[in-house]
Amino acid sequence: MKITKKLLSLILVAVMIFGMFNFNSFAAIEDESGTPTVEFADMPDNWATDALNNAVTNGLLVGYNGKITPEGFTTRAQMAAVITRAFNATEKGDLSGYSDVSENSWYADNMAQAFQMGVMVGSNGEMHPEIFITRQEAFVILARAIKLAPSENMDKTFQDASEISDWAKGDIYAFVNNGYAQGNNEILDPRGLITRAQLAVLFDNLLKGYYKAEGEYTTAADGNIMVNEPGVTLSDLKVSGDIIIGDGVDNGEVTLNNVEVTGRMVVRGGGEISINIAGDSKLETIIVASKNSRVRINSKTENEIGQVILDGNTDLIIEGKFLKFLIAPSEGTKVNVVADSTIKNILVNGHNSVINVAQGAVVETSVVNGKESSIEGKGSVGYVEANADNVKVTTPGTSVKAGEGTTGVTAGVAAVEAGETVTVKTIELSATTGDAIVIQGAEFEESQTTLLADFDAEGLNTVISIKKGEDAVNFSDIFESFELSTQVGEGPVNGPYNMTGDYDNFVYGPSTGFEVAANVAQITTTSGKLKEDAAVGVYTITTEVKMGESILVSSVFTFTVESSVVAPSIDVVGIPEQNITIEDIIEENEYGQIAEFSAEGGTPLAVSLIKGSEDYTNVRVIVEGLDDGIQLIAQDTSGNWYNIVKTGWGPSEGFALADATTNVYLVANTAGDYTAKIKLVDVSNDNAVLSSATASVTAE
Repeated sequence: MKITKKLLSLILVAVMIFGMFNFNSFAAIEDESGTPTVEFADMPDNWATDALNNAVTNGLLVGYNGKITPEGFTTRAQMAAVITRAFNATEKGDLSGYSDVSENSWYADNMAQAFQMGVMVGSNGEMHPEIFITRQEAFVILARAIKLAPSENMDKTFQDASEISDWAKGDIYAFVNNGYAQGNNEILDPRGLITRAQLAVLFDNLLKGYYKAEGEYTTAADGNIMVNEPGVTLSDLKVSGDIIIGDGVDNGEVTLNNVEVTGRMVVRGGGEISINIAGDSKLETIIVASKNSRVRINSKTENEIGQVILDGNTDLIIEGKFLKFLIAPSEGTKVNVVADSTIKNILVNGHNSVINVAQGAVVETSVVNGKESSIEGKGSVGYVEANADNVKVTTPGTSVKAGEGTTGVTAGVAAVEAGETVTVKTIELSATTGDAIVIQGAEFEESQTTLLADFDAEGLNTVISIKKGEDAVNFSDIFESFELSTQVGEGPVNGPYNMTGDYDNFVYGPSTGFEVAANVAQITTTSGKLKEDAAVGVYTITTEVKMGESILVSSVFTFTVESSVVAPSIDVVGIPEQNITIEDIIEENEYGQIAEFSAEGGTPLAVSLIKGSEDYTNVRVIVEGLDDGIQLIAQDTSGNWYNIVKTGWGPSEGFALADATTNVYLVANTAGDYTAKIKLVDVSNDNAVLSSATASVTAE
């Protein structure tokens, strides 16, 4: 026995020394096409040969010095490298809390990637990267990676089943029951070290095909397949096993078109641009386990998908027809059920979950076991059973039952006592006017309708507030007058009530609030007149229907205040689309005055002056950017013609600005492109530019 222990120790030391080699430095042999080939001196000819060849071909294992070392044991770092290659995982988790993974080590990235995947978590502040991994640890890592549900029993009998650690039993039972681990002669050897050959066999059992490049594929291997790159489309095929959407898909897109999946689809990658399911595709189970912030399952197939399981804290957008939807135990998950989607049953086991059911979407029943969770939106939810505290349901018309022993369950604004069922009353608020632009000093009006359908409550108030950007402003800061009128149902109009004052919100209603006990529509109209000096900018008026401090529904009306000051302007119209014909320059004197000119047959531009809202008494028009090869000829009020390129337009002291349009004629004697900037300037203010316009022509 002593000799045996000593020999075993020597073997382990030797293997550990080998295990310290940089796993990433192993060089695979490649043929001329760049495809790895299996030409290793120690490649066995036994039960592991095919699996080793496949592992090399798929980039999971590489050799060293022409050897594959099939009997070499595997460290945890090497296991991390293999699994992140298989799933093409590139995102790295934060290992700052672990003391034994140096940033400079060859395995630092692989360990961080495996940690981000959630398949390696370490213990007591250590990841143990250089320790050899046991078979049971490898089984558990792979079971976690493909999201196998733990099993309570193992279908197969092993003589050493009692050696399976308690923490590993559920995952290993599931792994064995799915046929991924076989053992040998009724021996599973869970605590034994795993060789590279055994690891290759495990991956070969687990994944039969890899889709590693963008494109469309119409064939599939018999068994589980891996898609680990975005842009993959699978068409017109049957998958006899699971489809794994690997981490390498990241925020990309994968499409299934006319694909039948006999197993599950496990979504580890994918983003808002979605996992698309189209055509006559058939799936029974989708498990969403992505580490991305949001994933979209977009099912356009007419076939109902059996169930979707959200396993983790990823937010989900779900679209299509589904029998069941399950949120596994989690914290703070958000789910959006898109319009026109149907789900027969939702089960919420995650705390603080938010299910938003869009208008047009239908959910038949929902069971909520996660506390502080809510179901909201304008879609249809038939029935909710709330078995946890502080569950809130606001979808209109939903029947909400509070489970025994629960507290804080609400159906809309109504409390639901344990054992009771209450229906959510319908309340909607909508603005009947759109966004508006209002000039300083102008009047405006805005109407909103609040619909209270089958609503029985008291203590309701309408609160109106105003902001400029993010800052609250007082009504009196911008309104000369601001009034509110209301009409409930077909009753009389109440008001108007003056809201102008030094406050930034207005509460309409008695201190105890209104009592409503009917199907009614309340129309609220606000009208007012802006101050002449109201600050320009974007304002929002928010109307909230509240019960106490709870906001039942709200609507925002946005309007933009623009200055009442209209600036003067100059404009040029009638610029010829065709090139003008060159001709002789018209004779002019040193001041640009032209003695004889006939406008007949000339090429005119129409220059328009717009006065605006202020008075300017000393303006002129000047032209920049032209040379002696072109003239712009205009007539003054005395009937004299001038080349305004040289002189400008108007007397030197300027003239009083008024709305006017004058024709200016083009004459050019040199072919080429000409661009003029025509400016309206204020002579009394050092020729400050009030407005300018650009005109371009080509002469030939």
